[in-house]
Formats: sequence, C-alpha cells, structure tokens
Amino acid sequence: MRAQAAVADGRGGLAVRDIEVGDPGLGEVLIDLRASGVCHTDHQTMGEGSTGTTGQRGAGVVAARGPGAPPARVGGGGGGGGYWARVR
Repeated sequence: MRAQAAVADGRGGLAVRDIEVGDPGLGEVLIDLRASGVCHTDHQTMGEGSTGTTGQRGAGVVAARGPGAPPARVGGGGGGGGYWARVR
C-alpha cells in the first residue's frame, strides 16, 4: 500500500514523502490513519538524529491484522498512543 507520511530527517526537519507500507507482521495491526498529533517530545527526538515517521494518539480505520494481533475488526475504528511506524 502506498501512503504519504511526514518523515523526520534526523536534523530537526520533516518532509512529506510517499512511502510503501507493508502488510502487518506478527502481532501487528495496520491502521489507515486519518489523524495524528505531533507534540514537543516528537520535535525533540527529531533533532537528536531520529528518522522515520512520528506521531501520537493516532486515529483511523483498521485496514488489516497480522498473525497473533490483538482483536480488532477490519473496517472498525482503531488508534493508539505514541508510535514510530516502520517506513519501508
């Protein structure tokens, strides 16, 4: 699946990039995010060399479940606390 994401560059900046999102792995749930916040801790870690997507308290729709994932109905609402997504 292709998606757009704000990706930290490791120097304190963000750039919107097209990314490839793979199928969920063991114990993972894939959420089609509709909204996510970014707070001061995200901004602080972006300037400390961290790269990747960032966000907190994301909300969206469950797109798929990997093997052994927590119960979640595909098509139902989903979200979570802080996370770093895998960017492939």
